[in-house]
Amino acid sequence: MDTTDIGITSTTIDTTTTTTVKRRDPPPLNVYVRIRPFINDELERGENQKLLHIIDEKHISVKVSPTTNNNIRNIQVSCNEYEVTRIFDHHCTQKELFEQILEQPTNEIFTGSNWLLCTLGLTNSGKTHTMFGTAEEPGLIPQCLQRIFLNVGENIDDKVLFKPDGLENLMPTTDCNLDLEINARNYIFKDDKNNKRRIRLPNIVQQQNSFQDLTIEDEYYSIWISFFELYNENILDLLVQPKDMKIRKNLRLMQNDHSTIIKNLIQIPVFDIKEAEDIIKFGYSNRATSKTNLNEASSRSHAVLCITLITINEFHEDPIMSHMYICDLAGNEPSTGTGKQLAETCNINTSLMTFKDCIRILNENQTTKKQMLVPYRNSILTSIFRPFFVGRGRTIICCNVNPCATFVTQTNDLLKFCALAQKTIIVPNEPKTGVGGLIRQQRKSKQKGPKRLVKNGPLKEKNKKDIINNDDEMEELGIQSIDGSSSFTIPTDVKSINYWKYCTKKALDLLQKQASNRRMFMIQLHCCYAVEKLSQYNVDPSETSVSGLSSGAFFATQIQVAFSATIKGAGIVAGGPYDCGAQMSYTSCMYTSTPPIAKSISNTMSWSSNKIDNIENLAKHKVYMISGTSDSTIGTSVMNQLYKYYVTDGQFIPSANVVFKKDLQSAHTFPTDFDSAGNNGCGSTSSPYISNCGFDGAEAILEHIYGPLKPRNNGVLSGKFIEFSQAEFLTNPRSSGMGDTAWIYVPKSCADGQTCKLHIAYHGCAQGYEKVGDKFVKNTGYNRWADTNNIIVLYPQAIATNTISMGGGASLPNANGCWDWIGWYGSDFDVKSGKQSTTTKKMIDRITNGFNPIDAPAGLDVTGTTDNSVSLVWRQVSGASGFNVYRNGDKVNNGLINGIMFTDNNLNSGTTYTYTVKAVSSTGAESTSSNSVSVKTTGEPPAIEAPNGLTVTGVTFNSITLQWESATGAQKYNVYRNGNKLVDVGITSYTDTGLNSATDYLYQVSAVKDSQESPKSNEVKATTLAEKICFKDSNYNHVTAGRAYHSSGYAYAIDINIPTSSDRTPLRRHQCFKKHELQILHQSYIQDSYPSIDVLQQLALQLNVSVEKVRQWFKNRRHSDKQKKRTTTHEH
Repeated sequence: MDTTDIGITSTTIDTTTTTTVKRRDPPPLNVYVRIRPFINDELERGENQKLLHIIDEKHISVKVSPTTNNNIRNIQVSCNEYEVTRIFDHHCTQKELFEQILEQPTNEIFTGSNWLLCTLGLTNSGKTHTMFGTAEEPGLIPQCLQRIFLNVGENIDDKVLFKPDGLENLMPTTDCNLDLEINARNYIFKDDKNNKRRIRLPNIVQQQNSFQDLTIEDEYYSIWISFFELYNENILDLLVQPKDMKIRKNLRLMQNDHSTIIKNLIQIPVFDIKEAEDIIKFGYSNRATSKTNLNEASSRSHAVLCITLITINEFHEDPIMSHMYICDLAGNEPSTGTGKQLAETCNINTSLMTFKDCIRILNENQTTKKQMLVPYRNSILTSIFRPFFVGRGRTIICCNVNPCATFVTQTNDLLKFCALAQKTIIVPNEPKTGVGGLIRQQRKSKQKGPKRLVKNGPLKEKNKKDIINNDDEMEELGIQSIDGSSSFTIPTDVKSINYWKYCTKKALDLLQKQASNRRMFMIQLHCCYAVEKLSQYNVDPSETSVSGLSSGAFFATQIQVAFSATIKGAGIVAGGPYDCGAQMSYTSCMYTSTPPIAKSISNTMSWSSNKIDNIENLAKHKVYMISGTSDSTIGTSVMNQLYKYYVTDGQFIPSANVVFKKDLQSAHTFPTDFDSAGNNGCGSTSSPYISNCGFDGAEAILEHIYGPLKPRNNGVLSGKFIEFSQAEFLTNPRSSGMGDTAWIYVPKSCADGQTCKLHIAYHGCAQGYEKVGDKFVKNTGYNRWADTNNIIVLYPQAIATNTISMGGGASLPNANGCWDWIGWYGSDFDVKSGKQSTTTKKMIDRITNGFNPIDAPAGLDVTGTTDNSVSLVWRQVSGASGFNVYRNGDKVNNGLINGIMFTDNNLNSGTTYTYTVKAVSSTGAESTSSNSVSVKTTGEPPAIEAPNGLTVTGVTFNSITLQWESATGAQKYNVYRNGNKLVDVGITSYTDTGLNSATDYLYQVSAVKDSQESPKSNEVKATTLAEKICFKDSNYNHVTAGRAYHSSGYAYAIDINIPTSSDRTPLRRHQCFKKHELQILHQSYIQDSYPSIDVLQQLALQLNVSVEKVRQWFKNRRHSDKQKKRTTTHEH
């Protein structure tokens, strides 16, 4: 046999593999190899002889003796090289493995695909760990379930209208055919304290009436779990009760050319991931294991988990069923032992041998005219999975490798099989009659003859105009039905009723096709881009504030007044009086008007403690108002009335609590003091309505509400932007002018459990995500201050609708996605019951629900001082798990202090320090500060003091920029990295270059005067960015054309991104796309290389990127195609 047939590298060139074939061949098997790490016992035995060598991500070599001598110290080495789909070494995490192997297949079952994942390997090679993992490192199965339920979201079929019938067919459920499932759930969940999970399915059965009971808006899913093992060539259900385990019945396999059914197999519906995990844990505990020579708890059976997805869709009459099979194959090993264990080993080895024989013969049948019979029926294992071997589903093989030298011969055999399997192409072989495949009912086209005619027949060749206008043409075109039945005719006489019947049918067919395309588009969004649920955080509810611009400013005032017991302050940029839009035409609340406020004040007082919170709460509020001198949309005269509402006329808020800035020379825009992508000049009223006015509006608002702030973070933010579902808080949010999703920025400190504040920022009209992308979310400056001051920023999202408002007697559609300040979505828009108001309050309640208050330490006192230390003591706090000590506002201790005493060392002599202490709860939340104490160390102060305020102002993948405050009299500064002096500089900033990517570094600085060095400053930690590269010059055109991809999903590139040729446009890092994103863009480019702005916006929304990023990709792609065309023309 030629060595290329078994995967061993050879210099012989197999010309058959390079033949150009016009049709697309079926994809080969995906075969992955994972090498587990050595354990200590194996290292002590000398098993690590480096016999395995990973050449690259697809090739591996094995040093092995050609003899059967397994003496690991006397191996005569020869080297074999094998190729597979992907190789993972012992550094690969469970998450990385799932993303490479199973993430895409899991998403594809939502499109009706069926997948089988098998693990192969010796006993003790890590197969079960790969499948199940641990609580800290979940395996493929838990991650697969998590992704499925994430994709399903809220669209679970709570009525369970259909159930799987065996492994293939579907059947409607009734009140009498779910007894088996109900009994199984009742037992597995018998310990459920609230009894909810046990009674859930019986309640569903009682509530069922018919299929019409389900109101289908898009798609609903039901998820079913079955779990069985193949033990000694018997099929045994793992979901039976323990009392039935000893006398478990062998389930009967019923099979023909068209179907495979395991009689009486239990399949249980699950409604959340916790139920699925509990059922799998129950079945796993029933699996057969025993002690072997290689493993203390070796799996003695093949375990098969089947996750079934039933999809009910509004565009299909019949539900669709698809499956994910995950098979944990028992490890093959030498046939040792006696009795029962020997029989187990023989049956395991036999079934694995049959599995390999099937793959081998399928591979050989690819290259020979005489087709050998594939021995599916020689084993129960291969009989069950026969449909996958005939192409009715896709197969993945994951081979786990034990790296020990003792088993190098078996490892070599396993890798030889892997290489063979990787070259095997399974050709689909659907049955000619009956249902279409094992796993699901195939989607059937409802078009018959006409579809074929349009594609290949006379209608394609005729000009459409000629057919319609030729009144004299009476001939009829005879067409053979696509299913082979009798022919039918298509009339071409426009006066014939049959002609118009045909046109009507064609129109209906087209509508169905459009609906199918819409469904596929939604599946792509659903599978590739799943939003999160809004989480709860340790946020003090009393530290909640709001702000807004334009309609967002009007709405912020409404929220402030309606929920005054919750809100502590507001920032109003270009807004107007409360309730203004309900009292008069909206135009009277805008421009240079002076809207009357008497009715607004009267309503506020009469609604107090009823429609709105008690207005006495407003007396404690702080408000910061900004009106631009060039703002002609909401002029200063309008905001003057708001000030009167708050202070002079309404007298709701003391004047000392309200700041009104009206000297800023800005237009109708949000003011900042920095430039960012898309921001305008200060005098511009244009999208995205954010401008550099040399004034930080975010700082002014937050500092007025919360008091002095720590310096903002001008570098890379520590936290995370999270897109979450607004639909969780409001049914059908679009009908109420709110988007399906919104955004929140969570600083790392808040994600880690520290006590935080909450600020809600409302965008203006034409400023939401659907209009300007993430510019308002990221470019207003709020996040820079939030990052260093423990503030979470919530960005709710409004959308445009055709809803007509009659607020104040004026008719106006909400075409620009404004917040409701004139009554678009109900007359109660400006009180607590308003739809948008209630939704905001629900979000606030969710975020603040994690608040964990803890008392501040009391009695902080100094117990002693030296020339370089201060000792402190304080009282114990109930419920505290530890304490943090702060010196001059900066935390001193690295880990938590367990006791109530602390000594701060390495201080300067003769220097005054101020201390506070905070208690820390079990969740990591900090209390407020204790009383402060100031103390001076003994001795003389140093000749020069240490620099203050060392901060990180910039980070790249290979550099970190530092900045600090100047020290009096300093002539230069020493910069220290990781405790070692790096450089001395004469300015108060420094950029450290040539660093490693994704690496932590510690920095300090000291001042130097007349050769005398001060103490070192505070220490700061910074982490360089992970290097994400976009292209390299050698394959630039391929990348921009969407044809080249990095193995981890990014396009190949270098970070500097400076092409060597001047005619190439640089592709910056922010223009990177992942593989699935490039595929979507590529398909759109084929349809239209110059897409409209609507198409660009739709793609940007789908990919969660900016419109400019999508536009630049199309520009690069067109440039690449033009260059290629010029080259081709020149060659000709």
